[in-house]
Amino acid sequence: MSQPKDRPVGETLREAAPLALLAIAILASYSFARPTAEALFLEAYGSQAFPWAWLAVAVFAVLASALYARAASRQPLDRVLRGGALLSAGVLALLLAAHAFEIPGAAFALYVWKDIYIVVVLETFWAIANARFGLGQARWLYGFFLLAGTGGSMLGNLGLRALMPQLGTLGVLQAVLPVLLIVAAIGAWAPVRSGLSAAHASAGPRPAFRAQVTRLGASRYLQLLLAVVAVIQIGVTLVDAVWTRSLEQVFPSLDARTEAIGLVYLYTDVLSATLQLAAGPIVRLIGVPGVLMLVPALVAVSLGVYLASASYLAIAAAKVVGKACDYSLFRAAKELLYIPLDYAEKTEGKGLVDILGYRVAKGAASGILLALTAAGLLGATGTLAAALVVLWMAVTLPLIAAFRRRTAST
Repeated sequence: MSQPKDRPVGETLREAAPLALLAIAILASYSFARPTAEALFLEAYGSQAFPWAWLAVAVFAVLASALYARAASRQPLDRVLRGGALLSAGVLALLLAAHAFEIPGAAFALYVWKDIYIVVVLETFWAIANARFGLGQARWLYGFFLLAGTGGSMLGNLGLRALMPQLGTLGVLQAVLPVLLIVAAIGAWAPVRSGLSAAHASAGPRPAFRAQVTRLGASRYLQLLLAVVAVIQIGVTLVDAVWTRSLEQVFPSLDARTEAIGLVYLYTDVLSATLQLAAGPIVRLIGVPGVLMLVPALVAVSLGVYLASASYLAIAAAKVVGKACDYSLFRAAKELLYIPLDYAEKTEGKGLVDILGYRVAKGAASGILLALTAAGLLGATGTLAAALVVLWMAVTLPLIAAFRRRTAST
């Protein structure tokens, strides 16, 4: 199997610079979209409706994964990125118009939109990076890309706090539109500077979605990746459910809730940036396997603190730690897992694992929450999330062994 080769430092930096700008713009857009869409949803439906929204996200993730896989098998990845950003902006404009005309379900659809658009655009970004850089360079560069993205997220969260008094929740959500246009513009410029179009080296038959599912079924490596992603996201979603219930009780008004959500994500960005600065040295020091086991250990500690106190601050802190580790150390290690794979596995396989896995896992989590609610055991959600961290560690062990075999053979 082939993988990209490490190249001279100057050439690598020229290719990395536009990707860093893309990371900044993509995460800045999400910092506007996430708290505003979540606050609008809570205002319209309350926290008890989140499981139904996550089920809808799972359904639309299947469609998004199929469309992404089809596009990635036929188009250069930079073109897929531009198209995804423009399509996301167009859908947002339509949903904002629907909300302005008080069309029923608009707030629900906006919540689903923000979950789908970010995973498609962001995973396309990482597919481009995985197709461009060798394993040696990626160990250092991916921490840099993550840090750039966190910088964009922090700018977005600070911008949200500055704009909220003047624009309110809906006005800030509208500001996502120009940011997505900036993403598309950088995507149009970046290939000229970095040759990203050259990453599109797919030859031969162009597989349909069914064939790509078959590819997943034939690859134990991709199956293990999917299992790890699914377990993590179910656990993270359960933590989110506990946090949103507490948030709803502590912050009853819409704008106060929006600001509280933004503050939690700002703290997440600060911790993410700290871990991302250290990601390169940490990966170099303890390796990808060490990072893959370190992250669930840190999450387990944070959940243990919440289970001992059951306060809003404790669950907010657990959410911050979980998200920050996911966005920094785990993301850097996970993306390195794709580098030994062939081009089709990095693009079409990644679409199935990450686009589908991340969001369908939310659907599974919603089923768990609905079952807990029906059984009168919703208070056990935090304990179940902690149990899933143990399962996370168990599933990671065979993935580490598979990664070692892949890297040894390349």
